[in-house]
Amino acid sequence: MWTTLGDMDAVRRVLEKGYAQTAGEARASDAASEATSVEATFFEDLTHLYRTKQDWAPLANLYASEAERREDATAAAALYVEAASLRRTGLPDCGALRPATGG
Repeated sequence: MWTTLGDMDAVRRVLEKGYAQTAGEARASDAASEATSVEATFFEDLTHLYRTKQDWAPLANLYASEAERREDATAAAALYVEAASLRRTGLPDCGALRPATGG
């Protein structure tokens, strides 16, 4: 509905709240795949939204948060690497923190 109305800030708030609420939900055997699917949808939609808006800081935070949720260590490590990469290269406000290269 919010997307149809063009209120992307509302879309963002709804997705962020939904993603946050899926954290730590008990994974009952019958509900596990459904809960995981809903969580994945929030994650994918937020990823798309942040990338489209080039909103790198929230995207890096999302990846780090998702890494904490993953049980697969390889998948978690990949998300941490992506989050670190975004923080290193995608955030314009971090440029001042980089040491100047000598020349």
